[in-house]
Amino acid sequence: MKKESKPSLLVKTGKHQSTPMDLGFIVMGYDGDPSKVGITLKSIERWYGKAKTVVVMPEEFKDEYKGAKIGGSSMTSLMNAGMVKPPAEWNVFLFAGVHVKEKLDQRYSTFMEDKRDIFFPLVWGKFNFIDAPLNGLTVHRDTFKEVGPFGIDNSIEICKMMWFLDASQHGCKFKAVAGTRMC
Repeated sequence: MKKESKPSLLVKTGKHQSTPMDLGFIVMGYDGDPSKVGITLKSIERWYGKAKTVVVMPEEFKDEYKGAKIGGSSMTSLMNAGMVKPPAEWNVFLFAGVHVKEKLDQRYSTFMEDKRDIFFPLVWGKFNFIDAPLNGLTVHRDTFKEVGPFGIDNSIEICKMMWFLDASQHGCKFKAVAGTRMC
């Protein structure tokens, strides 16, 4: 007797297919070097054309890059400043000087269920959000508004842990995605 094959869950539900994402970039020039900002902006333009971007600099470097938003001296304060008026629906945090990976929208949207998904790069040995790099963290603008800003008065690890707890209470899912590490 021949066994009937069941349709796969992927075909049945239609999940795990890439869909278009409104992707924007927040470039954090934490050391005030405008050449690093330029490298990252060129990389974004190469793969994403005229994608919406925001450059954020610490106040001490406010004159180094014209048009930059001003944040505080900590990395989390720069992230918060970039999300005051986020450039797009989904926003990728980048350190100035990195080269952006291509097709991030396709890689992320494959695993996207809703706006409460928070994506971060999967790096060998760092499988959870608290240990993972902030470089490449991708958050929906509405989710960031709901969860609130990162803390700025503690170490980066403590600030990430507190934000993780707040986001988890709001029903957010943290998803590590391979092939999204920024260099």
